[in-house]
Amino acid sequence: MSKAKMNDEAELELAQTRSPISHVSQEDVSDDGAGPSATAPPTSGHTSTNPHLGSPKSATLSDKAPKSAMEHFEKAIEREGQGNLGDSLNLYRKAYRMDPKIDAKYQQKYFPRVPNASASSSNLLSPPTGPNTAHHSSNAPSGGASATPAAPTEPVTITSLIASFSNLRIQANALATFAPIKSKSEKQSETPTNAYKEPEEPARGFSLLANLPHELLLQILRFLAYTDIASFARCSLVCKSLAYTVSAEDSIWKDACHHPHWGFPSQVWDFQCNIFGEALPDDFSSPEDEEEVETDLSGFPIPKRPSSPLPIKSLFPNYKNSYKHMFYSRPRIRYNGLYISTCNYIRPGAFHSSSTTVTGATPVHIITYYRYLRFYPDGTCLSLLTTHEPPEVVYHLSKPSRTQNTPGYTSALHPWGKHVLRGRWRLDTRDSGDIDIETESASGEKYLFKMGLCVKSVGGGKGGRGGGRLNKLVWRGFWSWNKLTDDVAEFSLRNDKPFFWSRIRRFDRELLEEM
Repeated sequence: MSKAKMNDEAELELAQTRSPISHVSQEDVSDDGAGPSATAPPTSGHTSTNPHLGSPKSATLSDKAPKSAMEHFEKAIEREGQGNLGDSLNLYRKAYRMDPKIDAKYQQKYFPRVPNASASSSNLLSPPTGPNTAHHSSNAPSGGASATPAAPTEPVTITSLIASFSNLRIQANALATFAPIKSKSEKQSETPTNAYKEPEEPARGFSLLANLPHELLLQILRFLAYTDIASFARCSLVCKSLAYTVSAEDSIWKDACHHPHWGFPSQVWDFQCNIFGEALPDDFSSPEDEEEVETDLSGFPIPKRPSSPLPIKSLFPNYKNSYKHMFYSRPRIRYNGLYISTCNYIRPGAFHSSSTTVTGATPVHIITYYRYLRFYPDGTCLSLLTTHEPPEVVYHLSKPSRTQNTPGYTSALHPWGKHVLRGRWRLDTRDSGDIDIETESASGEKYLFKMGLCVKSVGGGKGGRGGGRLNKLVWRGFWSWNKLTDDVAEFSLRNDKPFFWSRIRRFDRELLEEM
């Protein structure tokens, strides 16, 4: 080979190295602009990550008229990024006319979901069981036996995940260290930053809970659950060890079920007073005609209610032998908050001929009113119907607010205080969660209001998954009873909405003071 020929080949190789994509022709670019086709010859030396850089067709691809729904959608996103909102809106409309589900297809194309994420995460956590073949060559012959695909693994449930934390202990955080407080003279005598410093030892974490014996930690958690069951449940968010303790320590949940204020013994299974809060005499027995009135109001016979507390021990096997499941599943009334119902309805506004001719529409008024319910462990309750919003009511709705002449209570000075209705309530002993409420009438002692509610959970799943548990009261009926004529009238519930429980920390302090 001559020396001139060798120089020509060296110059050609140097030119290909400097421009690794100059040899790709327009025929080698696919129609969708995704890159070189399968028949494109490989480049010598280097490969380009973007084959459209420097290609003359890359400028014409973006100006190409979109044809499919995906192209219209991509072009709309491009126009939106450039600030051309008008063109972007037109392209979006055309894309959705071609394919109503184009947004889902776009997301699947560019942002696909990772399949079997739980299995991949479990593989990252588990140690390798076979030989590591990461160092083997990737061009090994494929003539051998093909690897069998791994069987799909079932997703890990919350119960099994928490059970895997049983052997874990509370670990001290390395950042939680106690730094000594230095005086001003000590700070001035410190060595400058550019001076040599000896290597420091790694900081050791410190945690009081990690150094406590397990028995003492259980006593602390038991006391926390007795004073605030919500804070005890939130301890499961601290670490894995506490998550297992909160979930598996059934003795603490047993104490919660027997708690005198938010446990089942505090529930009222029969009327303990009249609607004015006055205690019933010891020899009082409900007349037979009272059951007939209740049957007429509700439409079905109500069984006789036992006056004894709920037999928690006998009902324990019905809840998977778990007091925690019983506490979360069995309907109960909460005393440390209010049940609030927000209702709306539309009323036609004033008619003005000038306004209708200009706008072509009739004005309407959206009326919003609220219903408030507060329950007490002694069997009494307070009911309020007002247009005042919750921030004006929730912190002041209490028994003293019913009496305006009571000194020392600012709630008696509110204008809605005179509209608070006194009443009584009781909960069904069965697992239905039905509640019967009787309140006085604002017009006098002639009428008696009776509300039928039912305890439910927020969320569509079983046991209130996806929302709160046992924090919703749905309507069963609303009646008015004329005591003089014994007539019963049923109210329409077209505009009324369910009640939702809202916790008030001030009520927690009131319950603790009573304890």
